Amino acid sequence: MAVIKNLNIRQTNLEMEIVKFVTIIILFILFFYFPNLTHAGQWLSCCTSGCNYTTGQSIIIGNTVYYCCNNTWQTSPCCIRSNPIVSITPPSQRGIRGLPRNYTVYVTNNDSSPCGSSTFILNVTSCPSNWNCSLLSNTLTISPRSSKSTVITVTPPLNAQLGTYNFTVKATNNQSSSYYGQSSASYVIGSTLLPCGLFSPDVLLYPPLVSPGGTLNVTVNITCYEWNYTSVRNLTFSLRINNVQWSNCFINGKGLITDFNWNGTEQDVASGSCRRGNRTSNGKWYCYENGVCRHEDYRLYVYSNSSNGNVIVNFVCELPKNLTLGRHSLTVGATIYTSEISIKPATTGFFVFSLSLPQIFLYYVSLFKKIFIPLFA
Repeated sequence: MAVIKNLNIRQTNLEMEIVKFVTIIILFILFFYFPNLTHAGQWLSCCTSGCNYTTGQSIIIGNTVYYCCNNTWQTSPCCIRSNPIVSITPPSQRGIRGLPRNYTVYVTNNDSSPCGSSTFILNVTSCPSNWNCSLLSNTLTISPRSSKSTVITVTPPLNAQLGTYNFTVKATNNQSSSYYGQSSASYVIGSTLLPCGLFSPDVLLYPPLVSPGGTLNVTVNITCYEWNYTSVRNLTFSLRINNVQWSNCFINGKGLITDFNWNGTEQDVASGSCRRGNRTSNGKWYCYENGVCRHEDYRLYVYSNSSNGNVIVNFVCELPKNLTLGRHSLTVGATIYTSEISIKPATTGFFVFSLSLPQIFLYYVSLFKKIFIPLFA
């Protein structure tokens, strides 16, 4: 029995020695061939922070790559999200009260490729009081490491004061709202002038009483932001008497620059080359010392001062021959060609009168017919 007992003890000791040997061999292999997995005989940990490996790091075991992703090892790359980049161009623009300005908003998806496309929610987090800040699109779906853009239109109120006004756009990753980016830009109001398209010109008739077949003296006064001789390409008028084109007026439908050779560089008082007291180089205009320029071939006078957005055009034209005695209307429309801005039409009235007794008699007969005959019809 003692012999058998000794054999069992030896066998047990041998098995223990074999286990120790195999364990040493395994640890030796792990330590020298896979150092990324072990440290002092312990498996290394994977977590988001405060451990051996953090999200995004990887190891290679044999032919397999393992990725540390959110507290666990996996064989596919991690989705690593980052805050998007938001930018606005241009960063600043100058404008005036009531004038919309467009800005481009760019959003860059900084997520890693395994995350796939993400939808970003855009919103205006800061807009000046009583202003309008309108995004063309409130969502953008963007692939990782790619960018897309939309447009924001910023419009100041008509009573805005001079100064610099900031607005901010924020883009939030809809897949994970903790990731977002934002950017700001500015709108600078540097002039109290209003856009030309918001108002009508002032029209003065002198005198407002004319004889049949006579002439009408018309002065059109325009003051607005877009009138500047350095950028204006033309100014045209549309003239209608009693809502019918005033076709025999030489300036109707014609361009001040293209048809009458007005030259702002030489004829605008804000220009350093204004030819006061001299004829223009094209020979078509003569400019007086006060800045008023007269056309050589027409009864046409122009005063222009771009420093305050003002242009005054005076012209004299024959009235249509078929106008009857009484009140008539003149409607003046104007278009300033920087980006083809139509000014709201202005309508005023004038009277055609005569000292001829037969014509006066006929006028009152026609007036009687207009007023009383419909009452008894």
